[in-house]
Amino acid sequence: MPEGKQSEEEQSKRNLYSGVFLGLIALCLLIGYMYQEYGYSQLAKDPVLTLGYITGVEYRGHKSGYYQLNYSCSIMGKIEEHVGKYHFFVPKANIDTFLGRHFYVAFSRSDNENIQLLVTRDGFSKVRLKFPDSLKWVDRYLK
Repeated sequence: MPEGKQSEEEQSKRNLYSGVFLGLIALCLLIGYMYQEYGYSQLAKDPVLTLGYITGVEYRGHKSGYYQLNYSCSIMGKIEEHVGKYHFFVPKANIDTFLGRHFYVAFSRSDNENIQLLVTRDGFSKVRLKFPDSLKWVDRYLK
């Protein structure tokens, strides 16, 4: 078999594998997004609000990083610790402003495992709740 022909076939296979790999990554991201949106839509059906207290803030990742927020809240009379990933854009210099602050936490009456710390306007709108005036200060820190 001529050398040029073999390298064209190898290149074609590499392109196919690259396309399949990128497709799988896109599918995983889509499934993750759909799972998160499903959680919000289920939560919007019967949300219960409680207050959460931010106990830790840490930046994770590099280019498309996120903030990991540790918080405690009372769910059905029991104090629980939770960790959430949040992709809102706050300059790193300002993220400590959130430490020690209280935010609303929504959980589902029918599924106590479906819990969301509500920090941004977007979070409140996803569970069909009005963004409270008491959290308007958050807008100053979001990009």
